[in-house]
Amino acid sequence: MEKCYEYFACAKTDCVMYSDSNSKNCWEIEGTLCNSPSVGTIKDLLESKDRNKCHYCIYRTEALFQNNISVRANRKYQKLQIVLSKRLS
Repeated sequence: MEKCYEYFACAKTDCVMYSDSNSKNCWEIEGTLCNSPSVGTIKDLLESKDRNKCHYCIYRTEALFQNNISVRANRKYQKLQIVLSKRLS
């Protein structure tokens, strides 16, 4: 999946994600300048009750969902390979 600044078409080039060359996600790094519209609309609620704004981010939700699907597909593929190799043996 693309980086968060690409996903949101973010122009905040001073954000740490622009200089981040590793494979970490934005919710795993301190000091990001989040540009998520879903986070901005509930800012007051987050400040008063929940400090982790990333739980409400649509980018994070989609990335985790895609990763979950990928992991499941890989497991099914591995199981299929085992079944096929047993049948061909």
